[in-house]
Amino acid sequence: MELSRSARGLADWCEGERGRAARLAEHLKVSRTTINHYCRGVITPDDDRWPAIAEFTGGAATNAVPGIAEAVVK
Repeated sequence: MELSRSARGLADWCEGERGRAARLAEHLKVSRTTINHYCRGVITPDDDRWPAIAEFTGGAATNAVPGIAEAVVK
């Protein structure tokens, strides 16, 4: 199964540094398993979670359409 662009971005960001997924889970008040599922494409974050994810990851993970990601991060 191929991951969506948003799941791949989140997975890449989480893999970039030890502890990132745990810190994101704490920030979103979800379990580490939930973040793992987001990264693997098992479940998709609700639309209302994406702005917080984009902000926390510095825009590395977003569900925005390419070209307008800046609007999500700002």
